[in-house]
Formats: sequence, C-alpha cells, structure tokens
Amino acid sequence: MYIDYYNFTKEPFNITPDIDFFYCSKHIEDILDLIEYQLSKRRGFILLTGDVGTGKTLISRVLLNKLQRFNSSLILNPFLNYEELLFYICKDFGIINDNESVQKGQLFHLLAEFLIKEYKQGKNCIIIVDEAQNLSFESFEMIRQISNIELEDTKLVQILFIGQTELIDKINSTELRQLKQRISSIVELTPLDIEDTTNYIHFRTQEALKYKRFIFSDSAIKAIYSYTNGSPREINQLCHSSLIIAASNDHKSVTQGDVEYAASDYYGKFNTTKKFNISRYIYLTIVILIILIALSFYYSTYLAKPSAVESIKMSPRSSSVIQSSDNISDNTSINISAENSTITPQDNISDNDSLVELPSLTDTSPTDSTLTEKSISNKVEDDNLTNFKKGVEIIAPFIDNSSVKSKEKRNQVIASNRNLPDNITKPMMIFIYADNSNQLSELTDKLKQNSIDFYTRKKSDGRFVVFLGTYKVGENINKMFQKLEKLGIYGAQLKEM
Repeated sequence: MYIDYYNFTKEPFNITPDIDFFYCSKHIEDILDLIEYQLSKRRGFILLTGDVGTGKTLISRVLLNKLQRFNSSLILNPFLNYEELLFYICKDFGIINDNESVQKGQLFHLLAEFLIKEYKQGKNCIIIVDEAQNLSFESFEMIRQISNIELEDTKLVQILFIGQTELIDKINSTELRQLKQRISSIVELTPLDIEDTTNYIHFRTQEALKYKRFIFSDSAIKAIYSYTNGSPREINQLCHSSLIIAASNDHKSVTQGDVEYAASDYYGKFNTTKKFNISRYIYLTIVILIILIALSFYYSTYLAKPSAVESIKMSPRSSSVIQSSDNISDNTSINISAENSTITPQDNISDNDSLVELPSLTDTSPTDSTLTEKSISNKVEDDNLTNFKKGVEIIAPFIDNSSVKSKEKRNQVIASNRNLPDNITKPMMIFIYADNSNQLSELTDKLKQNSIDFYTRKKSDGRFVVFLGTYKVGENINKMFQKLEKLGIYGAQLKEM
C-alpha cells in the first residue's frame, strides 16, 4: 500500500537478494577486491563468513557479475550428497546436461579434462558454495579432491566457501585438517555501522523513488539501527513494516514512533526482548552509579578513617593501650595519669625480656621477618584492651630526648624516665631516633653485640626509628635505660602502648 503513497517504482526493501539494490559500503568493497585478487592469482580456497542476514548471498551474486571472465559454478544447495555435488558442478560448467547419466569416476575425469582445457585457453574456473557450513564431510572431501586437479605450478580451479560463522568451527575440526591447510584467505562480513545503515536506507529508498528525496527521518534511522544492530536483512524487514505504518498514519516521512510501533509488532512475534537503544544507556548508567556508590562507601568505611586515639581490649596478661595519630610530631608529649589504674606485679623479667616480639623491617635487623600493618578496633571497655595487633607502628613519643645535646641533660632525662610512677600498668615501648644510616649502623651494632632485640623503620623525613620492644613501666624499663646508658646510647624515648 505504501508504494503508491510514496511514489515508489518498486519495493525498496525486498528481502530477496536483488543486485539492483546492492549497497557497496567501503567494507564490502574491500572484501570484493580481496576476493577478486585472490581468485585472479589462483590461490585455491577462500572462506567468506558472516552472521545471519549480513548479505553473503547477495555478495555471491555480485561476485558472479564481476567475474565475467571466469567460468563459474554456484552451488546453492549444500545438502547434496557428494555424487550429486559433483554432478551439479559439471552441469554448471556445461560439461554435461540434465539428461545424461554418467558414473562418478567418468564425471571426475571429464571435469579434469575441462579444467585443463580452460587453463590452456587462459581462462579461470571458480566454484562458489553458499551456506557451506551445512556441507557434509563427504562433500567437503569431494571438493578437496576437485582442488587436487592442478598442474605442477598452478591450480586449475578456485573455490569460494560462503557460510555463517559456524563454518570456521567446522573447518577447524580434525576431520577437515587437510582442507584447512589449503585455505589461503578467510574474510569476515560484518554488520553495517550507524553511518552505513543511514546510507543503506537512503540508497535503497532513492533507487526505488520516481523523485529522489529522503523518506526516513534521522531519529527513525537511529531507532532502526538500535533494533537491528546493522543487520541488512533485519533492516529490510523493519523498514518495510515502518513504511506501512507511516503510510497508514498519513505521514510524509517515517518517524521514530512509526519504527517503534513496527518493531513492537515485528519483534513481538518472536518474543524477543529488543528495546530502543536508550534503555541500554540507562541500564549502563545505573550500573556505573551503583559501582561508584559502593566504592565511595568502601572508601569512607575502610580507607578514610580519621586519625584518633584508639583503645583496644586485651587479655589481662598482655593488655595495652595504643594511642595513635598520624599527625603527632616527634616533639609531642603524652601525659599518663595514674588514676583508676591497678598494679600488675612483674615476675622476674630479665633485661632482654619483651612482652611483644617486634620483627625488623631493614637489613640491619637480626631477623628476616617483616612488619605487617593491621587495622585495630577502637572499642573501649573498662580501660582494658582487646584484640591488640602486633607490630602496629604508632609513633607518639613520651619524652623527646633527640634535642638534648649535653650528657648532663641526657642523664637528667634518663633519670626522669626511671622515676616514672610504678602503679601505671600500661606498657611502654622504648625507641631511639637515628638521623642517618651511619648513626643507625653504629646504634644497631651496639644492640646486636649486647643481644638486645630491636627492629627498625625509616621515616618519611629520612630519619630511622629503632624500636627496642615493649615493657611495663617499672623495674625492667629502668634496667633497659641503665643498660643503654652503659653502652653510651642516649636519647631513648618512650611511647605508650
């Protein structure tokens, strides 16, 4: 009904292959040039593959028109058995006619004589098999035997297999490995992109119009591409239905609404779930937003914790408080209160005893272990500590001795450390700063020689921190300071654990 309404001379979107409506995109032009070149060079087997509805059969017709100088045989029925296949090939070449009854062996001999004669006359022969993915193993073998008809330095017949993408899988099978080795080129026909879809629709409508003009609006073409994904066969189907809808609505051109109405009818028959492309973008946007929200939540919950004093509950034997702040400078002091504390007696702790073993992080340490930074809980319960994590680096100096230059002042500082109240049960960590690697080496050598456990860590300002273990305030801390003093090591500091 739309032919007269739009003044078409014939249907522009007939689904049967019609060379008059062949649209040659750049991609298709390259494919045709490549196939023609390979055939002219007598390269043997060529494969042309493509998805359903991409226009493979129409290309085979176009090839036959372009290759007028070739003697050709076009096999459209791939379900022939191997004897019937040989018969129809000979018939297409004009070697026999329909009424002749010739045995297979004689047919093969007649075909060989024909191919040699054509070659001597400077002619080339081509066999085109459409829907080749449906050929049986015996038919593939027959075609391979035909390809064996050749002279010492040239092939006498060229063979073009045209099929769906499953043809590649079939050729890759073990049974057809001999045939696979003879394939010189594999060419894939892909669907049209949006630009070629636009040109394709305009080309076909203008070829069928008495007076050239655009029938499909830009929005309608975009909708068609969204539904069809550039498949020429589906484009033809949807354009045909859209023209009917538009004409029935008295539309001078096809609108997006006409296309969507036609698509709902056409695709609805097959219970497909195709939607206009905008829905895909909406879905993608929602997914991206969900991912971003999840990442933001993860960052704020686990990665972006503010620095604060954190308390952890432990068992009574190894209870300790860790006070931490990434922003505490080396000169910051921490005041320790004795209120509400209990006294925990020390049980014969020697100079080298430590409540927490601390592995080294540098080559100067006597152990091969590495420090593992772990997250800690900040739950507080009755000033006791839970889930203490070994080796968490929290530098919060109790007294800064690094700035004390004279020995007299250092001794005063050490004395003040030794006179800390005994009723503070919170463990302390002793550590020393080294300004450079030479000081670090001198310090660690003395510690190693006197069997004092330690581990080291380099700070961002270039200095090194040497940790000497964790001790409870009382006799063992005083003993450690006395021992360090005897070794000539000054400037030791404390941090609360």
